[in-house]
Amino acid sequence: MKEYNAKWYVVGVFADSNEVRTFGLDRITNIKIADETFERTEQKRIAELFDLLIGLVYDMEDPATVEISVTPGQAKYFKKSPLHATQQIVSENEKEVVLSYFLVPNRELQRLILGFGSQVKVLKPKRFAAQISEQIEEMRKKYEK
Repeated sequence: MKEYNAKWYVVGVFADSNEVRTFGLDRITNIKIADETFERTEQKRIAELFDLLIGLVYDMEDPATVEISVTPGQAKYFKKSPLHATQQIVSENEKEVVLSYFLVPNRELQRLILGFGSQVKVLKPKRFAAQISEQIEEMRKKYEK
């Protein structure tokens, strides 16, 4: 079980694969009691996977050092409410604060960064910064007249 954004999820590994799956408990429409049981053999591995990301979407990417630049005003929010337990301040001056994280750069992190608008810029890794830039460009095109 994992809680995220005030909702509960069941997380597990299918017996016939090594794939981690997440199911929202709020989507249950019919409960059937089965004779099968589950084993907790994967519990530690699953917990370790989720320690390396924000949210519930585990993209099969390796964790990486993600660096973002934030405005000094926005940095106050990040200092009081870190995005992730690995947050560290890399540098700080009157123009920007650079924060570092070690995690999987997944879709939930992307969504959070986009939500901060022009107050946040991804510096590293370059591939993740390019994904953010592509999303911003797609958003911009939706507002062309």
